[in-house]
Amino acid sequence: MAVVAGCGADATPDLADVEERLADLEMRADAADAERDALADALATQHAADQDEIVDTSASSSTTTAAASTTTEVIFPEPAAPDASPFATVFGDLGELAIPRGAPGELAVVATTDGLDRTGSLGIIVRNNTPAPIGRVEIAVEAQLDGEVIGTGESTRFQPTVVGPGEISWGYAYFDVRTFPEGTTFDLSVTSEPLDGRSPGLKVIEVNQADSYLLGTVENQTDATVDGPMTITMACFDAEGSFVGIETTMINNYDIPPGQTGSFDTRILGVSCDRGLAAASGYYYG
Repeated sequence: MAVVAGCGADATPDLADVEERLADLEMRADAADAERDALADALATQHAADQDEIVDTSASSSTTTAAASTTTEVIFPEPAAPDASPFATVFGDLGELAIPRGAPGELAVVATTDGLDRTGSLGIIVRNNTPAPIGRVEIAVEAQLDGEVIGTGESTRFQPTVVGPGEISWGYAYFDVRTFPEGTTFDLSVTSEPLDGRSPGLKVIEVNQADSYLLGTVENQTDATVDGPMTITMACFDAEGSFVGIETTMINNYDIPPGQTGSFDTRILGVSCDRGLAAASGYYYG
């Protein structure tokens, strides 16, 4: 039987051929490893670049929002005319008054009389330098000498009882003495009551001086009856426009219906009061 060499399962491979094939495989493996390393390096480089881009994009898209400034400017009122209130009336030859402005933003004392009058009272004028109307003014006063308190006084009913921005109100603080030693100073603390609508104003329509008396007429210009006690307070000035005193008295009527009038009269025992400012008010009890 003839046998053909290299064609059977038991044929023996040529050694040179095997070595050549092995060398080829090893070369291919080296090339694959080199390619794998190159791809890995490229992937790492791309990943790093992507991370940098993300950081840059995040930084560029971040927005810093500064807090908006919301400072609100408070506008304080200009000083109003002495009779700006609808319930303030000038009487006599008053002329121009140089009433100080006072500190802005406060209910400020702008004038006082020079010491106490015959009744032991200190006349006071205040101005509302706030942006809103206020109710009745109240003042506590300490008389001081050489740093010591030698007397205290409380205010009576200031008029007008409603004080608009820039407007003034006048009244007095009463002490239980008639005079203080020379050098006495007065420390005043000013407050106001809230607007409650319980102290309506009366319009002073006439003030006359007859000898040592002041007398006149008030009118209820509201739509409801004004009840007593009703009072009128007058700030008195001299010919030069200086504040010299306060006169106050009761309205003679028990009540005044809408549109009706009432009368007052008072004897002047102290300084002259032939020119000044007058305001009156009463109460609502309904």
